Amino acid sequence: MQLRLSSPPPFAADLLPGLHDRTIVVNGRERSYILSIPEKPAEPAPVIFFLHGGGGTAEEMTRMGVQQEAGPLGFVVAFPQGYGNSWNAGPGPDNRSPNYGLAFRDQIDDVAFFRALIADIARVVKIDRRRLYSAGWSNGSAMSFRLAMELSDTFAAVAGCASELSLYDPPPPKRPVPMMYFWGTLDPIQRPGAPDAAERSRRHLQNWFRLNRVSSKGTLVKKVRKAECTLYPPLAGGADAIVWKIEGMGHEWPGLVPRNPIIRERTETALGPYNTDISANREMIDFFLKHSLP
Repeated sequence: MQLRLSSPPPFAADLLPGLHDRTIVVNGRERSYILSIPEKPAEPAPVIFFLHGGGGTAEEMTRMGVQQEAGPLGFVVAFPQGYGNSWNAGPGPDNRSPNYGLAFRDQIDDVAFFRALIADIARVVKIDRRRLYSAGWSNGSAMSFRLAMELSDTFAAVAGCASELSLYDPPPPKRPVPMMYFWGTLDPIQRPGAPDAAERSRRHLQNWFRLNRVSSKGTLVKKVRKAECTLYPPLAGGADAIVWKIEGMGHEWPGLVPRNPIIRERTETALGPYNTDISANREMIDFFLKHSLP
């Protein structure tokens, strides 16, 4: 991996609270991300990487409220931009239904990109290396799960919504990684050859339990109207997994609904119903607060 900063970085003291556009070069290719600095970052600061879905952008993810909720708790939040608005999350667990887009087609080394991101952020913010987290929606969810497998000694925990682990027969990670997973029963999105939402969720959990040494016997720990939270405890030496099943939700991020009724109608037509019974932002931040690298 080759990493080059496009311009000399400022000192951390020069990064004022707010959003900062940053650019790095990885393996000869220019990549970008948006960095959110809170009013009072923790010292050292935990970092959440929040990944867009296929066809999405980093800028769109800044409007989902994560930094507004995580910032007061001292978190720095990074919003990476995928290559061709996509992430190379892998070929699919069956090796024939890849997750999404140009990044997989062109075999972009997105794991190297995240290593470079961490290095760049560390140049301008004093970060807590024991508290790095990745979360994402759809294609970004699958990429977060890939990071958990391949950078398990880097990320303390991950969260994902509306996608599964998209790697084909991966080896177990160096250390089991705690996971939070959200899925909706009316998710209409299916890649060619991939199963429906319920089977996709079952397949994801089966793979995750095996790789991260998690018990397949879960306990319902919380129910909020149509949202059910099940805790799957770790086996010996394993990591816990928390799964939110939202009855009647589509390919959406729980807790967020567009204010514009026209946009809402178009989105629901394409991606299925919204749900506001829980806030995925709040649930994942609380989850991350409970986990750090040993």
